[in-house]
Amino acid sequence: MLGEIVRKHSRTVQAGAHRLDARYLLDGGEPGLALKAYGRVLALRPGFAFEHLHRITFALLSLLGLSWMRPRGLYRKISNTRPILVTGPHRSGTTWVGRMLSVNGDVAYISEPLNVWHRPGVFDAPVAHWYTYICKDNEGIYLAPFHQTLKLNYHFWKEIKSLRSLRDLLRMFRDLSIFTFGRLGQRRVLLKDPFAIFSTPWFAQRLDCEVVIVLRHPAAFVSSLKRLDWPFDFEDILAQPLLMRDWLEPFRTEMEAALTQPRDVIGQGSLLWRMICYVTHKMAEQYPNFHVVRHEEFSLQPIKGFERLYGQLELPFTSRVKTGILRASSAQNPQEISLDSIYSTNLDSAANLENWRQRLSKDEVTRIRSLTQDVADLYYRDEDWA
Repeated sequence: MLGEIVRKHSRTVQAGAHRLDARYLLDGGEPGLALKAYGRVLALRPGFAFEHLHRITFALLSLLGLSWMRPRGLYRKISNTRPILVTGPHRSGTTWVGRMLSVNGDVAYISEPLNVWHRPGVFDAPVAHWYTYICKDNEGIYLAPFHQTLKLNYHFWKEIKSLRSLRDLLRMFRDLSIFTFGRLGQRRVLLKDPFAIFSTPWFAQRLDCEVVIVLRHPAAFVSSLKRLDWPFDFEDILAQPLLMRDWLEPFRTEMEAALTQPRDVIGQGSLLWRMICYVTHKMAEQYPNFHVVRHEEFSLQPIKGFERLYGQLELPFTSRVKTGILRASSAQNPQEISLDSIYSTNLDSAANLENWRQRLSKDEVTRIRSLTQDVADLYYRDEDWA
């Protein structure tokens, strides 16, 4: 019976044997022989070879005399290997916080797997809605793909098939390098995804993520949406019955009313901020180990804020980290992000706090405060509006 199975799947069995051989050869300091073995794997079962792409890359670097280029911390013992989720409303500083937690090279930074335009190489599951909600009742299509992402298994062939432009190709190289060197360096995974905010308990319970939630002043959040002219379609929320059931049913009437004003960015942004921060407050009561931080506090005192957060997440706060944070938040940086580079993280962080005062009229600020006050008062004081 066993012989029959082996004969039937001989190519798979041979590929597995050669891959094991390659692994031991590379560990034994024979990168040339390891590459030959990986070549045999590639001829028999290409998918098997690409699962070890990080090892193939290291073997090539070794042959070129560049093994010194291995990622920082390749053999470093990591005290805490739990993945980190950085989330919060979009346009609230999640990218900045995620990038600053990645400065030291101890984590693999993965951006927005729950973005509806995410790349299949990064996350192999469909995402139909902005702020997709995941819970135990619908986790079937998400759980296994997220496990693959957290293991830094890059879906190379699926990504290749999805390429449509040079930009897609460049993103593939970026993501492939993050996954490859992340695995090679045994880095801790950091998911930066504002669209995971409503699913945060699921990430904590089912994927064992440590959670950082970044909140931003409602006027600053809304002013950013206004500047970019980014309205929000609440159909993405209303079309998710589990999300409505568990968190957002109290807001149904307001969301339906917002749909009748499709260009009212101020009203939409205020409602979205209020919904997200209401849910964040409820989650923080249920999960006191979540790290809820305010963007403003980090912007004013970035070293103090990040040093505290690094300690809470058990990440080493080194001189390299301090230098990187200072560079990204320096007064030498622009006070305003260019519209051509809206995801840049190099800003005069203190000056950026004042931008909403120039973008919004007094009437708009008054309206935002009126629309958000019942929740905003949980996080912001009168002087924060002055």
